[in-house]
Amino acid sequence: MLTTGEQRLYVGGLLVDTKFHPAGNTIVPSTSYADMRIGYSRVNNGYFNGKIDEVRLYNKPLSDQEVQDLYNSIGY
Repeated sequence: MLTTGEQRLYVGGLLVDTKFHPAGNTIVPSTSYADMRIGYSRVNNGYFNGKIDEVRLYNKPLSDQEVQDLYNSIGY
């Protein structure tokens, strides 16, 4: 969320991680070690060897219910 600097990560429609960055900062500097990453791990400089499906980014905050509704509408 741009006003609070909050980032949320959902997997399978469930909230699994929340991080806070300076409000208005839409890109974490590459020199920082941000804990929330998709397809990368700091451990052994490892990248995910596989396929990632259904990654979505939104330009507005979604409520937990909106995320759950979107997840359920896909039909998993």
